[in-house]
Amino acid sequence: MLNIGIIGCGGIGTHHAKVVSEMRDVALVGVADPIKEKADKLANDLFTTSFADYRDLIPYVDAVMVCTPPYERADIVVDCALAGVQIFV
Repeated sequence: MLNIGIIGCGGIGTHHAKVVSEMRDVALVGVADPIKEKADKLANDLFTTSFADYRDLIPYVDAVMVCTPPYERADIVVDCALAGVQIFV
């Protein structure tokens, strides 16, 4: 079982989260967005956990899908890479 998290709960993050939640042998462990209401809504819709800070999600996943605007990705990618998490951007 591969544990995946989604970082960014806008349009593309919501799409990817829904796809991941329907995959076999994959667990959508959580979703993260600094706008907590967005993360909470998506998490409730998909029966997973919400995080306001993506760094709190990292210890629970094997991989992340970074679905934030391009100008916000650099620090997220570096933090995930340093934690040894596989990254899809």
